[in-house]
Amino acid sequence: REMIERADVDPGAAARDGFGGTFAMAARLCLSCPHACACRGWLDSGASGAAPDFCRNIAFLRRVSAVGCD
Repeated sequence: REMIERADVDPGAAARDGFGGTFAMAARLCLSCPHACACRGWLDSGASGAAPDFCRNIAFLRRVSAVGCD
């Protein structure tokens, strides 16, 4: 959730029916991410905008942010 908000992605768009299964998969990827410390550091830094390159969900976040609110 925090990465979605920081990456300027609409949480509603991320959870819509079209992305429902992908959203659940993204949550699982996040929970098992080997970059948890780097992610926490990025989030704690107050950064915003595009997710960092190490994020396992960067493709999902880009796809959802491209859709935005319809």
